[in-house]
Amino acid sequence: MPDIKTKYKNLETLVYEELKSMIFQQKLPPNSKIVEEEISKQLNVSRTPVRTALTALEKDGLVKMVPRKGAYVVSLEVEDIEEIYVLREVLEGVAARYSAKNADSSFLKELEKALDNYKNSVEDRDYNSCIKYDEVFHNLIHNASRNNRLINHLEIIKNQIQLLKFRSSHIPGRPLKSLSEHIEILKAIKEKDPEKSELAMRTHIRNAKEDVLKFYKGELK
Repeated sequence: MPDIKTKYKNLETLVYEELKSMIFQQKLPPNSKIVEEEISKQLNVSRTPVRTALTALEKDGLVKMVPRKGAYVVSLEVEDIEEIYVLREVLEGVAARYSAKNADSSFLKELEKALDNYKNSVEDRDYNSCIKYDEVFHNLIHNASRNNRLINHLEIIKNQIQLLKFRSSHIPGRPLKSLSEHIEILKAIKEKDPEKSELAMRTHIRNAKEDVLKFYKGELK
């Protein structure tokens, strides 16, 4: 007989992932109210795992709980985007620096594979796959830094970063720019040049920030 507790935890995870996907894809738009009863009916689950998922999403910075009103999808303002990307530039720049120092053949092979998959996704205009392999590429670099505190700090803002990545993947020309920037990052890491690797990563994050801000301000269509 399957473990009921394990099964229940898996259900909570499934509801969490489904709600997160709905937020990323704007099936639940920014500032929209998340009605527990509607979600439970839609996903064919009780309201308990929905509540648990909402609590987790609030910790992720994707949902805000308003007293006596309920749960709402967060709306990231320009100031929020600036703060997230400033943190991301610093943290991922350092991660790239350390990963260049620690680079071995196995890591480089995985990084090249992730970049190849990203390139194919860009060429196919498969934006969901772009997001997937972009995350694989960056996570490999994070983990190769072998800096647990740095990785933990990135984990805190991971979902807000993913939310912005989902939006930026639909900005005209951004995936192709990201591909070019990823190539430069890989090149620097393969050369085992810490300074060049950090600069390439910082440039990539800064360029992404500029395009996302322009998009949010209506300067890019």
